[in-house]
Amino acid sequence: VIFAWFNEPAHGGIFMLQPFSRTSNLDEIKFKQTLEHREEEVLSLPYPHWNATLGWGKPLRTTDPWRVIQTRDGSWVGTPGYPPTETYDGTRWSFHGDFADQGLLYYWTKFVQQKVTILNLDEMEHWGAVGGSVQSDSYPILLRKEAIPLTTLQNGTCLPPGMEYPGHYGSSLHPMFRGHVPHRDFIHFSGNSKPWESAAPKPLPESVADLNSSKEYWYWCLRQVTIQLNVTI
Repeated sequence: VIFAWFNEPAHGGIFMLQPFSRTSNLDEIKFKQTLEHREEEVLSLPYPHWNATLGWGKPLRTTDPWRVIQTRDGSWVGTPGYPPTETYDGTRWSFHGDFADQGLLYYWTKFVQQKVTILNLDEMEHWGAVGGSVQSDSYPILLRKEAIPLTTLQNGTCLPPGMEYPGHYGSSLHPMFRGHVPHRDFIHFSGNSKPWESAAPKPLPESVADLNSSKEYWYWCLRQVTIQLNVTI
């Protein structure tokens, strides 16, 4: 499961992947080969060592371009806090992180494995291989598209009561995500907002009901783990 974001079709900060099987390392070998092949190719290219047409190894088609978070009328939202961009080209490997984690996630899940669900705000796209069998030169097909049920994570939020609307980047609020699961149910600590990059809040409330931020909740959970394992950090 990958998440479309403001400037990329696959968010680098949250995703869900099935672990490699202990009895077979074929996927692990294929994954390493994907990285090695890309490195060998881009080394021969001029700066900035990237082919926006081929990307990670698969030209993108006009019939299924990559998508970012959009408003209901189909316009591009852009990144909050930055001047909006009117258009984007979903048929080129030209999004944020196209050569890094975001591009690799999108390529691996959609074009190599050809088995992925892409969450785009309030809807899900399910992609799979043609006939259920992956061919090296084939493209995935859209199996179905559906709305994300608002109750998906009703009882599984990872935020303290009253803080189920984390918004975008750390503890800031963004009204676009309010009411949309799973965006309302997780917090993305980025940059200096990462809890392990700063001091713990003091004093830290004893009860989860008294927590005032996602950062406090993160440290509260950490404290519960240290107590359970009888360790000191």
